[in-house]
Parts: sequence; C-alpha cells; structure tokens
Amino acid sequence: MVEKVILGEMRPGQQGDFFVLLVEKTRRTTRDGKPFYSLRFRDQTRSVSVPVWENSPLFEPCEGEWESGQHFKIRGVYSEHERYGSQIDIQNIRPAVPEDAADGYDPDAFVHSTRFNVDELFDQMIADAESIGDEPLRQLVLGLLKRHEEELKSCPAASRNHHAYRGGLIEHTVSVVATGRYLAEKYQAYYPDLEPPLNADLIIAGCLLHDIGKLRELSWGTETAAYTIEGNLIGHILIGRDMIREAAAEIPELNPELLQYLEHIILSHQGTPEWGSPREPMMPEALLVHFADDVDAKMNIFVGILDAADGSTEFTDGSNVLRRKLIKARKV
Repeated sequence: MVEKVILGEMRPGQQGDFFVLLVEKTRRTTRDGKPFYSLRFRDQTRSVSVPVWENSPLFEPCEGEWESGQHFKIRGVYSEHERYGSQIDIQNIRPAVPEDAADGYDPDAFVHSTRFNVDELFDQMIADAESIGDEPLRQLVLGLLKRHEEELKSCPAASRNHHAYRGGLIEHTVSVVATGRYLAEKYQAYYPDLEPPLNADLIIAGCLLHDIGKLRELSWGTETAAYTIEGNLIGHILIGRDMIREAAAEIPELNPELLQYLEHIILSHQGTPEWGSPREPMMPEALLVHFADDVDAKMNIFVGILDAADGSTEFTDGSNVLRRKLIKARKV
C-alpha cells in the first residue's frame, strides 16, 4: 500500500500519495517544435515542477481539463534535480474531490497568507501616514490607503517570488516603511548640511505608495494571483503613478513640485530599466525608497528558498529566482 504523505515532507526517492494545488500551467515548445506543458504544483511549504510531454498520456487531460487553481491528488516519486530543483514523477493523478477529506484533503490548507494580523498591519500603515508632516501630502496618502483598505489587506505583493501570498503586499509595505524611516533618520543625521535637507515625508509617502499599483496589476482570490489585462499592458509602476495623480487632482493644495518628486519615487523604486523602472533614482529620497524595497523583497526570497529546501545537503540548488546556491548547513 502506498504511503499517504505531505509533499513538503517528502525525501528524494520517496513515493507517496499527496494533495497539491496547481499554481502554474504554461504551454511551451521543445527545440524540435513539439509542444509540452510546464506545470508547477505546491502545498504549504514546497513547490515542484512537472513537465508534461506531448507523447505522455497526461498531455491530453492537461491541455483540455487542468487549470491553475485546481487541487489534485497525486501518486508520485519526489526528486531534486541540480538544475531544475524539486520535481515529481507522476504515476497517477486526478482532481481532488470533497470525499478526499477522509484522507486529509483540506482546500483551505493551500491558501498562503501572511503570518501577521492584517488589521494590525493596516493600523500601522495609517499611523505611518499620519506621521507625514506636510498636510496635503498626508491627505493624499491617507485617502489612498483608506479608499483601498480591503484590497490592501488581501492583495499579494506578487504572483510569485516575494511575498506572493494573501496579505503579502501589506506585510511588505509596512516592512519597507520601517526600513525607509530608519534610513531617513540615519542619513538626516549623517548629512545635516545637505541642501535641501533629506525629506522624510517623501520617503514615508514613497514607501507607503510604492506598490499601490499592484491593486490593479493583480487579480487574486483565495489561491493564486494573476496579472490583469491592465497589469500586463501597463504594469504596477505606471498604474501606481496614475492612481496617485488621480487622487492628487482632488487636493489642489498639494505642492505640484512635491507631487512630481513622489511620482519620480514611484517610477524609480525598482532601481533600473532592467528591473522594470522607467527611470533610475535621481534624488536621495528615491534611492532610499528603492533600497528599502529591494532589501525587504530579497530577504523574503532568501528565507523562502531556505525554508523550502531539503535538509539533506549543505547548499540549496541554484534553480531559483536568485540563480545562486544558498548555504543551509550553518551552525551559527
């Protein structure tokens, strides 16, 4: 009898029956022009890739019936490939059904969510916004946050890679603000003669709103996030700039120069055109918001890779978004 297992606890070479969520289904072609599907399944702690080739008996149901967001029961053998990472050799597969609850199937167990209380995170965002000294700028930021409270509490920060789970955006944003505030205070003290002085209001506002466009870039439910048409065509950076402009039009007292600098922070917060920013940071405040954002995203990625890694080797495999191995066998 095949053992009932949890994907995230399987060892290389182990066979088992387990439940997974299909989170990615991409049609590709081989070098010979033959079609195949690249699939990604996950449970709460592990993600695995599965290729489905044209000559496989799974190709037809994969192409015509399987969709991202579906749950499946799989019988398979787990392995770890040096280049391609965690994989499953599927022996049997079928959609999960309610009756599988007797074998431990729980669809709610596949919903990735922030480990923090989203109501407390939103209260922190409001407190951060209320600390902005410039009244019209404060009004702009508070208005956007309160107008989008419910979306902010549930939106992922991305469809994959960093904070890609329910509530990930608000978790990420609050962390970015904390880092941005620290950097503002540090460099205000370090460069007291800078003219004009480092503008902490701009840094806090930029940190709070840097990813506001993701509320329209992404669509999400309880399971997976996907890009909207607007998200694919325009992207969250320009969407965020537009959302800020629309809100600013209702606040005639807002200094237009200050608004322009805030827009620049939004446009440049990913650092370079290669990373998706149409402009690189051209002012100290934009530079600090960029690094506050970048370090929080990278740290989340690091921790995610280490948490998902099997403990049997000293290093993770290099098939991750960072394209590098990370050391696991640390004693201190």
